[in-house]
Amino acid sequence: MKNPDYNHLYLELGLQPGCGIDELRHAYRRHVAGLHPDRGEQDLLRGDGSLSLSDLNVLYGEAIRFQQRYGRLPGAPQPIHARGAPTSARSTRASAVAHVGGDRSGVAANRGRRLLLALLLVAAVVAGLMLGSPDAPVPVAVHGSADTSATGMSVPPPEPLPTQLALGMDAATVIVIQGEPVGKSDVEWSYGPSWLRFEKGKLSDWYSSQLYPLRTGSSRPPPKPPAESPGG
Repeated sequence: MKNPDYNHLYLELGLQPGCGIDELRHAYRRHVAGLHPDRGEQDLLRGDGSLSLSDLNVLYGEAIRFQQRYGRLPGAPQPIHARGAPTSARSTRASAVAHVGGDRSGVAANRGRRLLLALLLVAAVVAGLMLGSPDAPVPVAVHGSADTSATGMSVPPPEPLPTQLALGMDAATVIVIQGEPVGKSDVEWSYGPSWLRFEKGKLSDWYSSQLYPLRTGSSRPPPKPPAESPGG
């Protein structure tokens, strides 16, 4: 039916446009069951204003399809949650991209905070070594040392923190460099499409995806050199 008039359907079944789908089904079944078996097919509106059985069936079918498509019967108010829903696949993709971007920015912020805490911890350890205890022996100043205090104590510079992941790293060092994973188990950590694997608490393998690159020099770790034969 090109332009169905649902008001005739509701009027015929004694319903209001804002009725529910169950009300419509029950009213339709009662109405059809009460029809006289000799009632013939006529135009959309009969002389007494009632619908013929075929027109009633068509309007009822159109109303059911309308409800399946829009989640409500014709004439019923539109649900509030559906009014602000995305209307196209492009809107859905934009929302997903924004969500992924928010997750990445949050991971980057956590990574920066953890790196700063690690640097502060190293600085505190170095300061403690420089101050020392009263009973500790005084180190002898070495000519050309990297750092000499006013008391003549020579303290070697702290080893710089690694900036990239490497095989054999423990989990704590991995977290300082890469940050907390999205998913985590005893043997595998996931960072979106990228992942890290551990054996006995040490980093043993990884895969760095371009969609979420890890702090590694390559997408996969370098291959292990072949083991030398006993006789070689």
